[in-house]
Amino acid sequence: MAQVLKPNCSLAGKSLIPIILRVKNADAEAVLELSRLKKDEPLESLTKVELIAQFEKLTGESVKDVLIVLCGKDDNIENMRLLVHESILLANSVGARGQRLSTSNPSTDTPAAKGSDGKAAQGDPSTTNQQLQAMRQDLDELKKNSKVLQTGQNLKKYEEPSGSKERQDILDAPPTSAPAFPFPGYGYQNPGFGFPYPNFYPGPNYNSGGFRPPRMQGGRGRRVSNGNIRDHEPLAKKEKFEPEIPDWELKSGFDPLSVKLRKQSDILLVNYKGEITQPSDCLPSAEEVVNGSDYDFEDLSFLDPNFFKAGNLMYCSEQWEKIGCPGEILDWIKQGGSLLRFKSSQPAYFQNSASCKGFEKFLCDTLLERIANGSLTVIGRVGECDPPLLVLPITIEPSKPRMCHDERYLNLWIKDFPFSLDTLKEVPRLIEKDSFMASLDDKSGYDHILLNPNSRQYFGIQFAGWYMVFNSLPFGFKASAFIYHTTGLVPISYCRSLGVPSLLYIDDRLVCEFKNTSLKKKSGHAELVKSLYILCQVLVRLGYFLNLEKCCFIPTRCLKFLGMFCDSAKLAFILPEQKKESFRILRESILDGNDVGIKTLQRFAGKCISFFLAVPSARLFSREINRAISLASKNSKKINIYKELKEELEYWRFLDNWKGTNCLLEIRNPFTMNFSN
Repeated sequence: MAQVLKPNCSLAGKSLIPIILRVKNADAEAVLELSRLKKDEPLESLTKVELIAQFEKLTGESVKDVLIVLCGKDDNIENMRLLVHESILLANSVGARGQRLSTSNPSTDTPAAKGSDGKAAQGDPSTTNQQLQAMRQDLDELKKNSKVLQTGQNLKKYEEPSGSKERQDILDAPPTSAPAFPFPGYGYQNPGFGFPYPNFYPGPNYNSGGFRPPRMQGGRGRRVSNGNIRDHEPLAKKEKFEPEIPDWELKSGFDPLSVKLRKQSDILLVNYKGEITQPSDCLPSAEEVVNGSDYDFEDLSFLDPNFFKAGNLMYCSEQWEKIGCPGEILDWIKQGGSLLRFKSSQPAYFQNSASCKGFEKFLCDTLLERIANGSLTVIGRVGECDPPLLVLPITIEPSKPRMCHDERYLNLWIKDFPFSLDTLKEVPRLIEKDSFMASLDDKSGYDHILLNPNSRQYFGIQFAGWYMVFNSLPFGFKASAFIYHTTGLVPISYCRSLGVPSLLYIDDRLVCEFKNTSLKKKSGHAELVKSLYILCQVLVRLGYFLNLEKCCFIPTRCLKFLGMFCDSAKLAFILPEQKKESFRILRESILDGNDVGIKTLQRFAGKCISFFLAVPSARLFSREINRAISLASKNSKKINIYKELKEELEYWRFLDNWKGTNCLLEIRNPFTMNFSN
């Protein structure tokens, strides 16, 4: 039966988003029965002009703005009927406009005085006074009931744990403030790769992940416990905020006061073998070596990674200026990454992740080392000092292990920073047959760049009853990789201009043989050592610490870079045995069951695709896997291992004993990469 517009129902001043969404995705001809404005007045009997008038009367909006602009529909009569039909349905669900509330207390219901004809007397002062008195009593009663209701809700809010509805209301609440973070453009990226160099969004970026910030309202902060977000008492009632600290943290024996802070004068110089050396003024510079000066790589001094000092690039800012560092990046080096204050900043506190339990010793050692090298500053004991503005949780990446700072809350306000990385696909254009290679790895990469002192309050942590803040870029901040990689491109680009072919992947560098047509070429081994000397000399004078244990200073024709062996003798990529073994374990664990989770199968598919550089046509052997993932992504159920999927998984067993390779010459030319069965 067709719905009829209820009396006094209107959408004036209401949101029309439900109507827009329904009309945009609906088909006018698919509606079986249209609603009616009146019982005996179907929409089919109205003309186009009458439909426009009725819609504007019902909603107060223009048909052209709603139907054409927002819904993207033509303004024909069928679409107009559909628009009025959906408007009637929404108006009936919203209901009639509100009326003046009155109590049912007989003592306050004073009837209006009536004249002899039964109508209310007009202009009678006594009648008017009685009506005003009744209205005042109604208003006083409503105020009294409102105060009682508010008090009861507030008491319930603090006495009972936050339920699902309350928690959802908090999570869905819009923020009241937003920071700004100026990250302007940078000219050292690929010339063909352009992207906007953004400032922070004026509000949180909810598309960056399934995590929303709680709204702080007049309290000292919020506490997150067992998945619930709870309010603390206002500052007027509670002066100190003391969070719940797990017993395993308190029993860890963490004592930051016993740490001796490292000074700049404590840094020693060592050679590439890690042996202590003395500084020398007679070593040729990178530019002199390019022009043909004699050099000895063993005389080159490095900063001792065992005495790493956070923010060391800042002490070498003059050298950065000499190589033409852009002003924006120079500001990061001199003043640190700046995060301006929130317009109305409020504290937030989050407990450390439960995954940290069992890694107490690792966390203690990591935090104490960070305090010593200056990447962390201890504020004080919990309850004895003011906490940082944001106290965000510590998490553990167990595979390394690596301590991470879970900054999803802060990252909501930060715009995405797209940038390009030099991957393994770039290797074939740098190496030739039987050419030599080497690799360099930075020590504690992100810690080379400090945060601005005014921004460190947003990067707080708590462990074992101690408040601390990060002084350098933390692992977990969305912009850290962008800042560090963009800064690292400056010396890489400078060395490329000197004739050193190299690739950069955040803190990993691949170095190839020196290329300079103005000088007579020596042996490949000597040209590689020359490239190493030039790049290392530039990095050291700019303040970089290199992880000497992970660096490969010995020229080789087969080098492991970004998890894959690059072999110039065979001109091929080769899978390490460790990768094969981890792939075999994952594959067999899937085949042992009758079903598999979508995340596990996605991880398996990702490994298959990553092998295409080393395994010819690897993409052809994951079609059924990708099909199963596509079907399962529509629901949360596990994927049943059906016959075709099982056969494809079993096919990958050939990799266990496979010794083949994929020729780099085929990868070098993208037009020869054909994948077909």
